[in-house]
Amino acid sequence: MNDEPCSSILRLHKPMWAWNMDGSSSAKPPTTKTWIREYEVGTGSVLSACAFEGCERRAAHGGHVWIRGVSDERKCWIAPICAECNDPKTDERRQGGNSRLRANIYVLRTDVTDDMRNAMRRYSQSPQSPQSPPARRRVTPPVSPQGPFSVHGRGRRNCERCRVDISNRPLNHTRCLECFQNAAARRCVSCSDNISDRPPSHFLCLPCYQRMR
Repeated sequence: MNDEPCSSILRLHKPMWAWNMDGSSSAKPPTTKTWIREYEVGTGSVLSACAFEGCERRAAHGGHVWIRGVSDERKCWIAPICAECNDPKTDERRQGGNSRLRANIYVLRTDVTDDMRNAMRRYSQSPQSPQSPPARRRVTPPVSPQGPFSVHGRGRRNCERCRVDISNRPLNHTRCLECFQNAAARRCVSCSDNISDRPPSHFLCLPCYQRMR
């Protein structure tokens, strides 16, 4: 039996040591136009803040990261990170920079490419021994929620406004039907009641209009 985490999605229950993968700029998302969108569609999760612990900047990129004890020569993970943390010049996000991914986030599995394997800073070398050969480690997925991570199938997708489950909706939908309709509705400028059934020239509901007369 293969005892490696084989799912496309992991949920991190605790902060885990992680760093950026070099050589990832040539990697293309398989189903969408950007890696951040690939992450959102694949996991059903929209993370507003950067996934690196201690960073509160906006998550603008789907970054390729190596997670200690989980990644290997075949797979790494996509995490939503900010532009600064995604920059290869950011030293603290390199291997040995003492950076961790925060707890209670999802990460999406993706393949390690030849460019990543052949990058100038080899991802698999130990920070303490740069010339040591890559270590191969097999990890048994924990069955307890107290473990550092758990494996998942396709991620549950939630409405970005009310967080209700929309896993049964088309993949390009990000809101439930009610939130989608409410966002498109015309609102009274005074009380915010729905006035979509009123003539287009009306900007107040009837009670607010009558009070202002």
